[in-house]
Amino acid sequence: MPKLPSFLASIKYKNLTDRHRSFFGYANDTNLNMFGWFYAHPEQFKIFNEYQLATAEIDENRFQYILKSLLSSAMGLQSCIPIYGQFKRCASRRR
Repeated sequence: MPKLPSFLASIKYKNLTDRHRSFFGYANDTNLNMFGWFYAHPEQFKIFNEYQLATAEIDENRFQYILKSLLSSAMGLQSCIPIYGQFKRCASRRR
């Protein structure tokens, strides 16, 4: 991120309107967009994909827990509601 201040100054701190101009291109000294650059650098693309997959799994698990808790509480169920096929259906309600 050391190039961010000079990039922002170069665009006069305004929103970009040119889709071919980006901080990614500026920081990596390329005219390619991010995916064009990744296509030219397959090893970096592999690392990017692995990171994205790893963080998506973490976020999905966290989301499932929160959703399960909210739905269980709102519907008065004891503990489980089927979400993505991972939980058994519970028919008993809290009293």
